Amino acid sequence: MRYENKSEPRMAKPEPALPQVSGFYWAKWFIPEDGTADEDKFVRTNCWEVVNVVNAYGETDDDFRVEVPGVERTQSIENFMWAQPCRPLPEPAA
Repeated sequence: MRYENKSEPRMAKPEPALPQVSGFYWAKWFIPEDGTADEDKFVRTNCWEVVNVVNAYGETDDDFRVEVPGVERTQSIENFMWAQPCRPLPEPAA
């Protein structure tokens, strides 16, 4: 079958591997950032948890940082495995 001139691409775009916008995401935390409180007691688990991705605002060279509940220091987005598709969770309806 011949492909007609259409504006949409033939193949769907691949989903991003890392978050591209701020919001809440499902992730697995694999490595704590250096200087994180209790990093020597960190135990890697295979559990998905909801984390908050925020703008770094010049804190580091990264565009985004990750806030983990109960951890005072933000973490690098590269220290996590992200659920696919990597999209922020929608806000709950009121």
